[in-house]
Amino acid sequence: MASKVTFSNLTYAGEHFLETFGPTVLDPAGLIDNDLAIALDQTKFKMTLNELDDTVELQDPSAKFNDQSSTPDIDEVNVEAVPYEVHRELAWDNIRKSWLNNQLRPGSLEDYSPEQVTEDFITNVYMPKFVQAQSNLILKGKNGLDPTIGSYSFGQSYNGLYELFDTSNVVRKLAITQDQITVASVGSAADPTVLVAAGNFTNTLYPGNYVSIRNAAGTGWSALNTDIRILAVEKSGSDTNITLDIDTSGLTDTNYTADSAVIRFINRTNIISKMAAHLGFVPDQVRRNGAKIVLPTHLEMEWQFANAEAQQNGGGYYLTSHQLQMIDQKVVILDNARENTIGTWPKNRVGFAFDLNNDATNMELTWLGQSTGDKVYHLRAASKTGIQISTLFGNEITLTTPEKD
Repeated sequence: MASKVTFSNLTYAGEHFLETFGPTVLDPAGLIDNDLAIALDQTKFKMTLNELDDTVELQDPSAKFNDQSSTPDIDEVNVEAVPYEVHRELAWDNIRKSWLNNQLRPGSLEDYSPEQVTEDFITNVYMPKFVQAQSNLILKGKNGLDPTIGSYSFGQSYNGLYELFDTSNVVRKLAITQDQITVASVGSAADPTVLVAAGNFTNTLYPGNYVSIRNAAGTGWSALNTDIRILAVEKSGSDTNITLDIDTSGLTDTNYTADSAVIRFINRTNIISKMAAHLGFVPDQVRRNGAKIVLPTHLEMEWQFANAEAQQNGGGYYLTSHQLQMIDQKVVILDNARENTIGTWPKNRVGFAFDLNNDATNMELTWLGQSTGDKVYHLRAASKTGIQISTLFGNEITLTTPEKD
């Protein structure tokens, strides 16, 4: 049986390593902290939410009781918690024989402190990526995790929140297609240059913006249909060249169907109008009850830029008179929310399940040297989460999205 890491002096070691070896995930996506979901704690396997809806029928006064003619609608929503883990073996000898060997004077192996170096690996590398991977999983599902963070290989399906929104036929969805720009041609390169349709868009798109490319046609060119960051925007005669952070070097330029792809975006040039339009479609009872406006991280600065420019140009009165100042009090930023998507929903229409009483909801480290002689650590991080949205009240959820044509 492999033994755990032990500490010689039991002073404040427990407090120091609490964040490292204790529970690591309470609300990685920020849904509960921001009042965007109901917390379903102690979910061992599956939890059922009961939903009830009915109308109110106003009648003539009567001494006799007349039951209204409507039929109550009762439904169930099942939330299943999905277990998943991270396993990593850390070989201490590989560490001590490299850079650390040059930092200490010659001596016995006891001169080296593997616990501290291994803790640095956990706190600075594995734990932040584990939390971010879970946040991405909860909001976006198993597809599209940044390879610099990791990948998902567990077998059970997991639909993220935005995927559940997409597949619902009652969630209100608004398009952002009014400002789209046609992609005339695309280069084949590690960082390809996109030539958009005739027009100077250097005051419309900016380096660092995330754009959503859709409808790209041609052999292999559907790979261009993604949410991607702009690296550079340059004027080229009467046209505009845009450099994207995506590798298309494996594709053939001539296979791209000219003018098929479109660029859809929300940034500082249109975010105020998009937010106003979004609010206009949020049901009154949802808006009056203080529902939040959810933005992805990349739109946080764009919203600040837009407000700063409006105030600089004397637009403070404009924002106040049109009651857009309330947006500042309700905006919520989710780090892994879908790009170019604005969302609003009551928290009781989303259920987020997790199991804090599950022994596996933590990150632990096991030293094998005392039992097997192998000078390695085994790092294990595990969690169990699940998410589901309302079926009866999906019309209270509103999305402004690049997906809807």
